[in-house]
Amino acid sequence: MSQDLRSQVIKLAHANPELRPHLLPLLEQTEKVASSWEPVVGAGLEKFRRVFGQPERDQVTAKKFGRKTVFCVNSGVLRLYCAGDDRNIYSMKLHTGFPPADRACLLLVDRASGLLDPLEAQKEGIYFNGRLGV
Repeated sequence: MSQDLRSQVIKLAHANPELRPHLLPLLEQTEKVASSWEPVVGAGLEKFRRVFGQPERDQVTAKKFGRKTVFCVNSGVLRLYCAGDDRNIYSMKLHTGFPPADRACLLLVDRASGLLDPLEAQKEGIYFNGRLGV
């Protein structure tokens, strides 16, 4: 699925909640991962630490999922972060090894994009983690 088509499906699902049960499986069935996990360095790392409030000792990597970037902080336990369209920060804690499963990352991206209901997100272990720029 092209990024343009994916964006249109996301907008359609956001505008029509009654269609979400039919549209979300389409997004889940497509290959949405185009990049690999890359270390965050330099100015990008400084900005991440300032925005997400992470200590310097932790290793930070990032991976693009469509138009969203998921950040992974490895401090013995993996913690994923993604900035939402609503300027909220969402996070998820994983007790797995690196790299995290794409399914978990995509759930986080869906919540940050407004596609995943807050209660469903909480059942999946995704939590509101503050606001950007605050």
